[in-house]
Amino acid sequence: MKVCFVNRDNRQGAFSIEEIYNRIRYQLKNMIDITEYVYPANSNKIRGILDVKKIDADIFHITGDVNFLAYGVKKNLIITIHDLGHYEKTLKGLKKTIYKYLWLKFPLKKAKYIVAVSNFTKNRLLENYKIDPQKIKVIYNPYPEEFHFTKKIFNKNRPVILQIGSGMNKNVEGLIEAVKELPCKLIFIRKKNENLSNYLKRLKIDHEFHDNLKYEDVADKYIESDLVYFASTYEGFGMPIVEANAIGRPVITSNLASMPEIAGNAACFVDPYDPMSIRKGIFKIISDEKYRNMLIEKGVKNLKRFKIENIALKYLELYRCSSDRN
Repeated sequence: MKVCFVNRDNRQGAFSIEEIYNRIRYQLKNMIDITEYVYPANSNKIRGILDVKKIDADIFHITGDVNFLAYGVKKNLIITIHDLGHYEKTLKGLKKTIYKYLWLKFPLKKAKYIVAVSNFTKNRLLENYKIDPQKIKVIYNPYPEEFHFTKKIFNKNRPVILQIGSGMNKNVEGLIEAVKELPCKLIFIRKKNENLSNYLKRLKIDHEFHDNLKYEDVADKYIESDLVYFASTYEGFGMPIVEANAIGRPVITSNLASMPEIAGNAACFVDPYDPMSIRKGIFKIISDEKYRNMLIEKGVKNLKRFKIENIALKYLELYRCSSDRN
């Protein structure tokens, strides 16, 4: 059985999709014959479709963000959908209509199976498209096993709060509003925004911006932090939740979208639209050592759901089913 992974090009400073499937391929390298097609960033889409059409494989797995390459797949197509945030929250008018049909509806109809990375994402697919629920398989993303549990004495007087991601859904404004007049340091893993930085300076909030980091450097920022802020307004999965669990840091996340599903009972849940709710969550973690340690302990247990060995086997089973249904 030969499986072709169809991937987007590696993006400097972006790790999620690329790292996930690097790990999965590594786990499966002795179980299946693997080939790979990487679509170059900003390349001609027609050229990419024609390139895929030339590949000889039993199964084609589009791992995310390049759904249009489905038009070049001849048989046994699997597509992973990470979220529908761009379609549901960002696009408007004609662009949204074009995206709906060319990027999602037609490729998904062609797919033999669809992988959703959470039940939330599966439900959003079913809400937006007429898809047989049996065609959608929920397979979680694995946590990075190079992220090792690292103890740290919690800095109650001036905690370091880590925030990851630059999209509007990451709700940086909610964090800033919540920590006004609170002694703390904010570490942002995102490209520096001068307007945002100047605003933070006016509020006298200590902060740092970091981008284009290597994956191990991202892990170091988790280790440096006292708590992780991930109160997004929309997520299809929410990798920073399990990354924080893995390092051993309490995490604040939202009570909506996929985040309760992924965090389980291993996070402090807040209303992302209410800065006071966020502020109360931060204060609870800072002031309540027992609660803080409980979140960390439950985070370690939560990781068991995201072990790479188990997730890779679920993909192997799906590939075998796809091949059997020729």
